[in-house]
Amino acid sequence: MDLQIIGRTIRELRKSQKISQADLAGELDISIMAVSKIERGLTNIPILRLDQIATILNTSIFTLLGVEKTDVSKIAVSQEVESLQKELQMTKELLKAKDEIIELLKHKPTV
Repeated sequence: MDLQIIGRTIRELRKSQKISQADLAGELDISIMAVSKIERGLTNIPILRLDQIATILNTSIFTLLGVEKTDVSKIAVSQEVESLQKELQMTKELLKAKDEIIELLKHKPTV
């Protein structure tokens, strides 16, 4: 994964949609500096964050990664994307379980 290419893609999509770094940062609940570092390719982007960015920018993770779904000649990249999608699904499941535990703890009778 080339972080600079991903960051440049995020910046271009953000600007084309007239979304400021401050707005994107607010949507992601991160600092403007963190958005700047992502766009400059200076920081690794967790798959969950990449999914959030793709959703906000109305695009797909494939687009952010610079990969077309139909490009079968990039098998290694496709395998990496598949692995990242599995990681994303597991992360979502862990977050859901965390939320369920929090709800259970909120309703737990105090002793």
